[in-house]
Amino acid sequence: MDATRQTSGRIRFKKRHGLDVKKQDPKLPSKSNMAKNTIVAAGQLIKNGFKVVSTEERNDREKICQRCEHFRKKDNRCAKCGCHLQWKNRMRAWHCPEKKW
Repeated sequence: MDATRQTSGRIRFKKRHGLDVKKQDPKLPSKSNMAKNTIVAAGQLIKNGFKVVSTEERNDREKICQRCEHFRKKDNRCAKCGCHLQWKNRMRAWHCPEKKW
């Protein structure tokens, strides 16, 4: 058996052995926090004049989001702010809540 014993009595496998562990998507913020974030985002968008980023910058933002621990793959949302990333990644006025872009 290709495993090692730990002091806790659990077996830790050195190899994956074909097992996939499903990672759960992180939870979204509360509805009240998402509502507040939406109002703030709308104000930023109006103030900035609805300007969009270049396709290259949008693609870079998407890649950063997809590697982030707050990324929710099932609905393409940020669990930190609750935003739908297909919109947030496009707008110049909006930024990552973790300051990653």
